[in-house]
Amino acid sequence: IDTVLRYLAQLETRVLELFRSGAALSDVPDKAALPEFAGWDQYEIVHRRNASVLFVRMEREQMFNYRERMR
Repeated sequence: IDTVLRYLAQLETRVLELFRSGAALSDVPDKAALPEFAGWDQYEIVHRRNASVLFVRMEREQMFNYRERMR
C-alpha cells in the first residue's frame, strides 16, 4: 500500500507540474513518466491512462472554479 501511495503522490506532483506549465493533454502521458514504477505490470498502459485522467480532472476543476468565480 505504501508503494501505491508513493506512486499516486508522485503522479499527482508530476501531472500538476505539467498542468501548471501549460502542457497539452497529448504530451502528458510521455512527459509524466515515473521510472521508479516502470517495472510494474502494464505500467505503460495503466500509467499513461492515470496521468491523462488526472490531467483532465485538473482541467475540469479549473474550469469549474472559473465558472464559479464568474457568477
